[in-house]
Amino acid sequence: MKATIPSFDSFPEERRTDKNEPTKDRKDRDDKHGDKADEFLNSLKHQIDTQEEEKQKKRKRNYQTNTEKTQAVKERKKKGTTTITVVPAEHHELNKKPGINKLTFTVDLKDDTFNLLHARPDKAKVPRYRRLGGGQVLGIHSHLRITFSSAHRGDGLELSLKPSSKGISISHPSVLQLLKDKNLKRIALFNKPNGNKNDTKTAAGDHFIPLATSHPPNPSVPLGISLYEEEPESEHDDGLGDDYLPPEDEGGLSYLDQLNLRKGELEKKTSQHPEDVEAWLALVSLQDEMKELGLVGLRTRMANMDQEAISRHVQGTSDLKISYLKRALREPCNQNNEKLLLAYMKAYCDQPDLDLTKEWKQILDAHPTATGLWIEYVDWKQTEAGSMNVLEMVEVYEELIDRLVTRSETPNTPEKERTLFEQSIVYLFHRCCLMLKQAGYTERAAAAFQAIMEINFFRPRQKNLESFNELVDDFETFWDSELPRIGEDGAKGWTNMDLESVLPEPQPAKHTSPDQSIQTLQGNSTSAMSSYWQAQEMKAHRPLRTTDVQDDEDPFGCVLFDDIRNLLFLLSTNDSLQALLYSFLSFVGVSIPPPDIDTNVPFFTDPFLFTELIDVPERQSTFWPQLDQKLPSFDPYGPTERLSGIKQPQMIPLRIFPYDIRQMFADPAHWFVRFDPPKESIDFIVNSFRTLRSSAGLKKDTYFQLCELSFEARVNISSAVQLAKHSLSLDPQNLVLWDAYARLCLLHGKPKKARDVYVKTLEMSEQSAVGLLSLWYSWAEMELQLGHAQLVISILARTVNCLNETPSELVRNSTQVRSPALLLRVRRAFTGHLAGSFQDDVPMSQLRSRVSAAAGYGTFQHLTEGFGAGSEAFERSIEALRRLKSAAEEEELWLAYGRLIFRQLRGHQSFKPSLIRASLHRAIARFPNNAVFHALFAFNESKLRIENHTRRLVDTVLLNNPPLVSASRWLFAIWVELHLNSATYNLAAVRGLFERALTNPSVRSCVQVWRLYIELELRNGNLERARSVVTRAVAHCPWVKELYLVPFTSHFEKDTSQLKAQFVRRMCRLVDEKCVRIRDRAGWKRLQTGDRPSSPCSP
Repeated sequence: MKATIPSFDSFPEERRTDKNEPTKDRKDRDDKHGDKADEFLNSLKHQIDTQEEEKQKKRKRNYQTNTEKTQAVKERKKKGTTTITVVPAEHHELNKKPGINKLTFTVDLKDDTFNLLHARPDKAKVPRYRRLGGGQVLGIHSHLRITFSSAHRGDGLELSLKPSSKGISISHPSVLQLLKDKNLKRIALFNKPNGNKNDTKTAAGDHFIPLATSHPPNPSVPLGISLYEEEPESEHDDGLGDDYLPPEDEGGLSYLDQLNLRKGELEKKTSQHPEDVEAWLALVSLQDEMKELGLVGLRTRMANMDQEAISRHVQGTSDLKISYLKRALREPCNQNNEKLLLAYMKAYCDQPDLDLTKEWKQILDAHPTATGLWIEYVDWKQTEAGSMNVLEMVEVYEELIDRLVTRSETPNTPEKERTLFEQSIVYLFHRCCLMLKQAGYTERAAAAFQAIMEINFFRPRQKNLESFNELVDDFETFWDSELPRIGEDGAKGWTNMDLESVLPEPQPAKHTSPDQSIQTLQGNSTSAMSSYWQAQEMKAHRPLRTTDVQDDEDPFGCVLFDDIRNLLFLLSTNDSLQALLYSFLSFVGVSIPPPDIDTNVPFFTDPFLFTELIDVPERQSTFWPQLDQKLPSFDPYGPTERLSGIKQPQMIPLRIFPYDIRQMFADPAHWFVRFDPPKESIDFIVNSFRTLRSSAGLKKDTYFQLCELSFEARVNISSAVQLAKHSLSLDPQNLVLWDAYARLCLLHGKPKKARDVYVKTLEMSEQSAVGLLSLWYSWAEMELQLGHAQLVISILARTVNCLNETPSELVRNSTQVRSPALLLRVRRAFTGHLAGSFQDDVPMSQLRSRVSAAAGYGTFQHLTEGFGAGSEAFERSIEALRRLKSAAEEEELWLAYGRLIFRQLRGHQSFKPSLIRASLHRAIARFPNNAVFHALFAFNESKLRIENHTRRLVDTVLLNNPPLVSASRWLFAIWVELHLNSATYNLAAVRGLFERALTNPSVRSCVQVWRLYIELELRNGNLERARSVVTRAVAHCPWVKELYLVPFTSHFEKDTSQLKAQFVRRMCRLVDEKCVRIRDRAGWKRLQTGDRPSSPCSP
């Protein structure tokens, strides 16, 4: 119920009379107003008297309720929320009558003509009322509060019986953690543990409650000390002396006290249940929280906190963690627990001046089967700046791979465990090759991948080899024969090559020698020659042959078999072979994930493998904003509105999302696609696909065929169409290939031909064919992209057999509007089909098509009922897949939902930002690494043009748990900050995000984050900061060659300070210490001295 009443003022002024006004007129007017006022006040007095009588009756019946509540308010609560609009008053002056002095307020009876005319209060008038805090208004019943929404709207206030949303108090624990003074105490009121309302001996109306004396005071025990140690022998002899006085207990709990209470509870739990591993880990994690608390205290007490104080504090925390973990590992049930062992070694790594290598060796020898422990050892060894050496690190990888191979070949190893071991082997091999590539040994890394692919996918089947060593010896013959290997021209695979055939003529090296390269740039500037030298250094060269011309000073161009022998292994399970295949494609530049995985797996989140953005320098341009360079002009109406730089979310630089047929053949103008492959690697990739196509295990692999078609489409669309026709000639019954062929036609700009492919394929296919429903939805999806809404509805109706028309008839009747009865039948058919599909045991045909069916139903609801109905349909299907614990299918359906959201955002239709925000928030919470959801989320928020709101949401949604945030999420938050404003960006905010990201140890291992941070400082001309970031980056990623070459870039050309010379000498010394490979040693030496790189023959 809404009622408009005049506003009022609790303190009216006396009416000012006009002396020139006739007495008779003034008296008549006062009597007239007095009669109205008396009539209104009498009614109020009657209501007040009635309320008092009701209160007295309630007291007599001994109801224990609040005496301020009236029966009228209770009745209004039952009926619903009563809302009253407080209107600005135009006149608030009243004469005081003798009979109303006892009242606490007066009412203005003058009508608000503006409100009567326009049905809303006048915004230009200031409302006359007095607030009491908490939404209360003076003179209005305390149960009526100002609603939160109307308080900031500016068009009047609404009073509601419902309590307004309660804000967070300063005493809330989440707010208490933000305070600098961590010893600030607050008094927390708790209910009695076994309290009973009837236990009190006093009556409800008594005004005195005595303090309980039945519980004598217990001796205080210092918090944070173990309660289970032996007590001192004497109760009075505590070593503190007779003059010691305990500090006064002020009461309350500080944040430090809360942590100590949790610590005591966990210590008690671990003592009573030492087998509880999670309790031990929680106790160790609590020490990290207390460590951060201590660092805050140090910063508060010390203005210039030195590094020594921090080191002592960190070491003390590490000592405490180690003592807890040693106690946990002494228990027989915990001695081989991998989680405790990992936590122990992580704590041990914080100890300075200790031989960590010796401790790692001891723990690994004692637990040889702990795979996670071995991987953690590799992480530590590779990022340890003091002892890390690239060539020695390769030996560490070889040893670990050999141990895991031996473990997987044990006869009693279960199949599932063997698969996990082999997948770990593939992961370590990929990391080793990537480390070699980043350190400059690109030939050795490429040769290792060539060998491992040949030996696993093309080994001869007819040979009966008794051991793996015999197979390796046989493969060495093939390697030394100089026959083409995978990725090279003429390669057919080991099993298809004839070793006795005539060897091909040796090909000259495709890259010129350093001296020849420098000679071509004689006369150019020093900056141009240095840039060219760096480009040649960072170029990915392919392995040379023994017959090719080589540089005597660089013997690593030709890879001998002994250089890769110890990295070879043989896989036996299909899952591990699949992991090896897509690791190889990722290494050569085709970042295609394996099928049926979600973005929460290490393939997407591992910081060592996350290098897609910096592998190709041209890709980095998508990360940095293209700022509008417009001359400022005078605007008499003030500054113009800020425009967001997030205009095309599909151009996001981080392309992390699963790969299905819709992603493979998407149009870059309408949806998210992968990066184009690097130009210098296209020939190698094309040859690799052609060779792998002949492998026995990949001939019938439809997903691999789609990957090849997708890659070919990015390079040459006409060649991709021809390749699709060739694949269909070999497998004409494959509906997925027909779908891919139609999508290629659409991508080629031929929608009519694509429609003909769908129509003819559907007419020739049987109704029971596997994948038919997915093909129907693919056709509907294409027509939706082309804007044929009525045809889409007809296709979806035919999908669930609610129409008897053929595909050709559907095209002819493409503009026909379908009846509401048919739409109802289609809706029921979809609902029944999905109810049968979302079960644990369903036929394979429904299992493979239920995502398409759910997406089709959501699209149908969107076209017939609106965006809200379509969203609801998607949400129900997603919830069903979540209950089935099918993460890959759930993420695929989320992507289909994302396409609907993107279409709504890009269209000029009305949309609900809050609804879209809530949906994308749930998607990000479920799959926090998916770049599609990140980009759509930022695009939705940027349309509102409220920068701080976008920052706050990104920080809340993506960065809410910093230790678990991946590098990709940090880089996305930085990208959003860079593109919030198309004219500029906040350098301090961007730098702060980089620093926050690098507090995470796993993110510090990501080369991509360091490289972009350095580029930020160089772009802004901060050379001193850039040098500092380079020094930190080299300390955490000492194997990366690109970091050592940063001081020789053109940005530092004008820097002639003494610090530059020291910095250059330090980088050169580290290059030699870490065995980072430099191809042109002569040019490297000239750069060290500051001379121009030149050929030896130059004067």
